[in-house]
Amino acid sequence: MFKFLLKTSSVVILVGLLASCGTTSTTVGLIKVVGKEQPERNSYWIKVEDLGENPEEVRLKVNNENTWNLILEGEIYAVSYETRTITPESLHQ
Repeated sequence: MFKFLLKTSSVVILVGLLASCGTTSTTVGLIKVVGKEQPERNSYWIKVEDLGENPEEVRLKVNNENTWNLILEGEIYAVSYETRTITPESLHQ
């Protein structure tokens, strides 16, 4: 019984700690590519319009040039992407 309570308590504490970090969110859905950018060498970005319930334009970083080259402007893609929110607290870490 003691081992069960110890494991349960550990899981609850771990989930609480992870939930308190809340500066990253994952979005899954359909996007339409509205533009492509390469502001500097080895830096690849796309501007997309999120076609979900709350349409918004987002700028996403693409991990490599090959993937960036395959993405076509005006096309619709199903994607999963992560966004990070910068808070004043995260700047002091």
